Amino acid sequence: MRPISDTKWLHVHTPAGDEFVFVARPEIKDRSKAAVVLIHDLFSTPGAMADWFGRLEPEAEVVLAGLPGHGKAPRFSEGGWTNLITAYARSIDTILPGRRVLVVGAGLGGTIALALAAHRRACVALDPLLSTAGLWPLEARIRAGEARGEALDPDFLFTTIGWRDGAIAENRDYGELLDRIRAPVFVLSGSVPLGEPRDSPAPSLMDGAAHARLAAYPAIRMETLAGCGHDLLREAPEACRELILGELARA
Repeated sequence: MRPISDTKWLHVHTPAGDEFVFVARPEIKDRSKAAVVLIHDLFSTPGAMADWFGRLEPEAEVVLAGLPGHGKAPRFSEGGWTNLITAYARSIDTILPGRRVLVVGAGLGGTIALALAAHRRACVALDPLLSTAGLWPLEARIRAGEARGEALDPDFLFTTIGWRDGAIAENRDYGELLDRIRAPVFVLSGSVPLGEPRDSPAPSLMDGAAHARLAAYPAIRMETLAGCGHDLLREAPEACRELILGELARA
């Protein structure tokens, strides 16, 4: 298996002057292969998904996408959800022109993947956020990060989850994304229920209302993994690998 060090950073500038960062193999311009673009969750980095090069190669070319303000990725100064999704869509078109692409996102990355389905990008959304109100695990994670002195981007957190003044002050409802889907979509969630605040186990962030909303769209395929919570790539890597490669064949 090739070492993770055999990769390079790609920097894509948006028309408004922001910079998006990706990690890929040096031979990314090989257009003969389909590609999987992996978008990490809040509070993570592309490096946390580095072992997915080995899991998905040689069947697919792998590209890791950074969220703004996470790790080496600069903040997104233009702001706004619509501008964010447009910037991702244009960036993928820039680095993977004319390629068959499957976008795979975890958590907030899964919500972004759903939004990119409106740009005709097939996607797998892993425990995506459809509504942020009442998501106590996110609030707990932000408070813990603030206590450790982490450099969290307040503008990005407010735009994406409605976080302000120590709580999710405004709900961000992403259900309308489901009306715009123009490509195959698969949503995977964990079975551990959100429930009331607790120390463990880590739950899925998709509650009954989220599942009901998805069920109203026959074109959206869904599956729930027993015994898993929110971090599906870590908790069920083999199941996720099989599902991703299966969806790539459909893309």
